[in-house]
Amino acid sequence: MKMIVMSFFVLLSSFLTGFTYEKWDALPLEEKYPDTIILNQKTTIVEQTTTSANKRLVPNGVLLTQDDVYTIYYSYIVNLDENYDLEVLLNKAYFIKGEDKYLDAYNLLNFKFNVERTSPTIAKVTVSISLNEPKNETEYDIVNNSQISFSLIFKQKTMFEN
Repeated sequence: MKMIVMSFFVLLSSFLTGFTYEKWDALPLEEKYPDTIILNQKTTIVEQTTTSANKRLVPNGVLLTQDDVYTIYYSYIVNLDENYDLEVLLNKAYFIKGEDKYLDAYNLLNFKFNVERTSPTIAKVTVSISLNEPKNETEYDIVNNSQISFSLIFKQKTMFEN
């Protein structure tokens, strides 16, 4: 009798594990792996740097202190196929405060992308991020003492695509 009960629980746990994996696998890539960069099959990031490590992003016009900056820059060196251009898109941006994660629903963050082709198969991508002045107390509470998290989509497209 114990063998039948044990077999039932093993079978049930196997079924639930398979079902859970199937549901997880059906999620869009950005929900399975948040805070990632999504690349085409043949696109790879060779190098990633930031120029503003340990600096605090503040809105334009605010008086700067020693560790404040108006803009944060991220640079990526990306390998591409020879006859392709690179398109960079913002997937999602968040403010993280402790264990809480807030989607940038108020468009407080400004993202600008510059793609520079340095060789037939390499592109340098510079992402600049700036912050809008919060308009009310709710926006200020989200921004104040938060970290920024974002995900980008690097998409290869043929030079003839629009």
